[in-house]
Amino acid sequence: MPTRMWPTAFQNVVHTLKALRRGVDTALCGAVAGAYDGALEVWSAECSGAAPSARATLRRRVHIPAAHAGSVSTLGVPRDVYSLRHLGDNLFVSGGTDGKLCIWHVQGDDVQLRQTVDLGGRYPLDAALVCIPGPSDSAEPSVLLAVALTDKRIHLYVRESSSQDFTHRLALQGHEDWVRALDFAVVCADPSHFEVALASGAQDNTVRLWKVGVESGSAGTSSGGTRDTFEAMAADLMREEDGIATKKHYVELAHIRCAVSLDALLLGHDDAVMDVRWCPPLAPQAESPLPPAPAMLLSCALDNSVIVWAPHAEAHHVLGEPDLAQALWLPAHRLGDVGSQSGGFYDAVWAPAVPGRPVGSGVLTHDRQGSAHLWTRAGTRWEPTWAVGGHVGAARGAAWEPLGDYFLTTGADRTTRLHGTYVRRDGDRAWHELARPQVHGYEVQAAAWADRACFVSAADEKVLRVFGAPRNFVESAAALGTFQSQTHRECVLALKVGTLAEWRAYTRLAPAIRTVMQQDPEQALTVLVFAEQLAPLFPEAGGAGAAADVALDDVEKFLQYVYTTAWAVAVEQDALLRDIHVGFIPASPTSQRGVRGAQGWVGARLERPAVYAVDDARFRVPDDVLQLLGGTERTLLPADHTGADAAAAPDPSGPLHGSWPVAGTVALGGTFDHLHIGHKLLLSVAALCAQERLIVGVTSEALLVRKKHREYLESDARRTAAVRGFVHAFRATLAPLFVDAVSISDVCGPAGTEPALQLLVLTDETKSGGETIRKVRAENQVPPIDMYAVSLVDSGGDAAGGSISSKVGSTAIRTWLAERGVPPSGEVRDVQLAAVLADRAAQASVPPLGLSNRAETRGADEAPAGAAAEHAEPPCAEHLQSMTLWLELDKLYGHGYELLSVACNPRTRLTASTCKATTPAHAVVRLFDGAAHWRPLEPPLEGHTLSITRVVISPDAAYLLTASRDRSWRLYQREADGTYGPLAGERAHARIVWDCAWSMRADERVFATASRDKTVKLWRLTTAGERPYEALATLRLADAATCVALGAANELAVGLENGDVLLFREGGGSWTLGAHLPRHHTGAVTQVAFRPQGAWMDAYAKVPSVLLSTGEDGAVRVVTWA
Repeated sequence: MPTRMWPTAFQNVVHTLKALRRGVDTALCGAVAGAYDGALEVWSAECSGAAPSARATLRRRVHIPAAHAGSVSTLGVPRDVYSLRHLGDNLFVSGGTDGKLCIWHVQGDDVQLRQTVDLGGRYPLDAALVCIPGPSDSAEPSVLLAVALTDKRIHLYVRESSSQDFTHRLALQGHEDWVRALDFAVVCADPSHFEVALASGAQDNTVRLWKVGVESGSAGTSSGGTRDTFEAMAADLMREEDGIATKKHYVELAHIRCAVSLDALLLGHDDAVMDVRWCPPLAPQAESPLPPAPAMLLSCALDNSVIVWAPHAEAHHVLGEPDLAQALWLPAHRLGDVGSQSGGFYDAVWAPAVPGRPVGSGVLTHDRQGSAHLWTRAGTRWEPTWAVGGHVGAARGAAWEPLGDYFLTTGADRTTRLHGTYVRRDGDRAWHELARPQVHGYEVQAAAWADRACFVSAADEKVLRVFGAPRNFVESAAALGTFQSQTHRECVLALKVGTLAEWRAYTRLAPAIRTVMQQDPEQALTVLVFAEQLAPLFPEAGGAGAAADVALDDVEKFLQYVYTTAWAVAVEQDALLRDIHVGFIPASPTSQRGVRGAQGWVGARLERPAVYAVDDARFRVPDDVLQLLGGTERTLLPADHTGADAAAAPDPSGPLHGSWPVAGTVALGGTFDHLHIGHKLLLSVAALCAQERLIVGVTSEALLVRKKHREYLESDARRTAAVRGFVHAFRATLAPLFVDAVSISDVCGPAGTEPALQLLVLTDETKSGGETIRKVRAENQVPPIDMYAVSLVDSGGDAAGGSISSKVGSTAIRTWLAERGVPPSGEVRDVQLAAVLADRAAQASVPPLGLSNRAETRGADEAPAGAAAEHAEPPCAEHLQSMTLWLELDKLYGHGYELLSVACNPRTRLTASTCKATTPAHAVVRLFDGAAHWRPLEPPLEGHTLSITRVVISPDAAYLLTASRDRSWRLYQREADGTYGPLAGERAHARIVWDCAWSMRADERVFATASRDKTVKLWRLTTAGERPYEALATLRLADAATCVALGAANELAVGLENGDVLLFREGGGSWTLGAHLPRHHTGAVTQVAFRPQGAWMDAYAKVPSVLLSTGEDGAVRVVTWA
């Protein structure tokens, strides 16, 4: 993915771009660009320092708004070493559809038009510049300009000195169609033996090589003398007037006479040749002799091929060698895929020749589908490798995978593309195109995820198509590290504690906990506790909390008992990796806050959990809340009514205890390898004490080299991410917390120096370490701290029905893994992705004359090259086009016109779609039940009169929201029988309503509408007024709003018709502009989408907002907003 972007001042699409090098003595490379509206821009590369690691940046030197009266069709710049040494970036040529050729002189930031050449109504298609040496080394060289015009000829112009103009000297003919590419190579720069090679590629599928050299004797149109092998063979095959003209033509200069003749005709392409490039030599040092030009030529064509031409394939040669005079130029290497659907290659360049890398070591080209293709040479083999790509034409839609690990984009180029992150060799993550699931016959308008491995797309047809990931996608993405989140089968034991006596009655929960754990050893368990006594600690309005109505010792003992009781069953089941979690909602389950907390908790999950409750009045959660948590099926479990409750917690008095030690900044430390119940208890207590910031020191791998079974030790990055993930999940139902998890290589870590630290949470076993930290802080003259000790295992050892302390530890888990031979790298444990590996075909293809992706029928041992699961790098363009299709699982019918919008709820698999409409009969929403084999749900939802531009489903699938060309929005509500019916609607805008969006927070009922009337309006569902909704705010904008998105952290993104993106924050009931991204797209923004919550957040101490956007310019952009 590009790491830097620089906005241009163009008001139209950039049509042509060429590198403008400053000279041969620098690696810095600027650019000159031309647009469809005739504008030009010149950019220079500048380096911030002299160090090798200094980063180069681009700076716009000048913008010329009306360089041409028509489109800029071509640019000509010096490329060869000799010309760069004399011209640098001081001269370039532009040609336009106004039939003019403009000669420009660059001096610093001043660009002057030196000459305009009228081409007589012909259009220039390409231009190239080369220097001709003067009569001596100190004399100013002349400049030869070659221009390809729409008369099928190559025109040569000469400027003999910088004070003179270019004059037309010669027109070369021979090509039978337009010439699309020209390139010069200097063979010899000695004035007495000067020679230049000119390559031309044309739409007649051929490449011609022309020789320009010094000639003595009188001028004439025929060279006389003997013919070489090529000339003799050409004369036998065809008369000169029929196309293969080998006679010499002359260009007279004041000090030299140049002969120009055809040297070779290269046949090998089956379609128009779009570019030719001579291989550049290694750049020389200042004042050193010019290096010889390699005898290698590159050409690319619309037949989807790139050819490396050479006179001899087995050895490296340079232009001008005597042996090459009689040699035939042949295709030494052919790259690309003639049968692909890339649309042909349009430009090609060689990898720069630099010390330490062989000349001609790489080739880069791009195709009509927006993808770059990169090949690198290893000996005599050329290997494709990954490169950047993108849509050709408008990018219409975007959809994040439900947990934010990857996303889909759809486009007018009839493709659906999947981008995700992969782990680079340096350990960092980068975005890249990982698959092209759908290559369609129609423009694809939108897509929506039904689950992590299945999506529904809507195109300019009447049929919705359902696609599923093949096995090779899951395998390769897992190898690349793309999957950060894991979904599990989960069960939740919901209970409430409202009094101190109930906190101390935790032993009554043992039967329920054991029963739940015994249901399915593969299920994760969450004990979700509604605890209204914690509400003072976490006020709903935010801000500093007050003391809780229960002692921390009581909560700690409750947590300890629940964890150890569940862990004892996991040990019995030999399931030491089983995930056990205890979370709190600081409210009564019957309160509004409790209901919102339940909605928020379940909204963060893709899989519906199995719901259990305790059949005891003290712990029983109402049925309506249980239904919120997991649907209609709920199981009541018995409580233990025998025995006595736990004793009251002692009245704490020592420095290691307190009634509830609340602090702004809290710290703790540990290895946190294979996060287990001891870690979770320690982290939970610390997270309950911290109000603003939690510092977690994670022992680095350097200090753990002597750990037993070290091969199973998780990396520093994985352990810090696991800590952040656990604390984020624990505090999600309480209040946000800044989690500063850092790798430490000493005993103290940040705790020894952090002045804001107030409380250190440790264990009974690490009290001595706490004293050491106190001494270090005193030595560093930072404020003293309080300490709180946590007992990780019940002191009696039998609280959970048996001694389990020996099993609670990272060492025990690593030993358990080693004894079972589990691979240290682990495996795909995600429920939905594992189902793909078990049930789906390895890959898909489009059969001949077929329109639908189908499963490959070849056996596993017949998989094509490149289809292996293990990929060290992201897929290259050839792989994307041929081996990353997804399986088409189903087609959904019902609409009468071309589709416009589709939405899915990944928790229920409900799918909603709309199509173009001019009457109410077609302005409907059609529903499909993805959980019941995509069964249509009747009747369709009516209410609009014109096309519904967008349909979205609320996070809990309780509501559907639509926006329409009829200037209104409408709401539909899920009924008790599972159907949907109209709830509300309003014609709230003065123009078309282009988009609508729900808040990503499941506990909110906030939505937004965006309109062409230059406003975005925010609304909220309510039961307080006469209407079921209320208006919250109206944001007035400078241009039409084309799309809108609401994030999970009270943020709002708006895309405008002029390409701008606006980011708003909500605070105190009002929305303020937080950031303005001007011309984020050069066309209208078509969709914006915030990245959903997932494990990717665990890489950040303070989680940023990540915004995805698509535009009519074809660009897909991902920005991070802190």
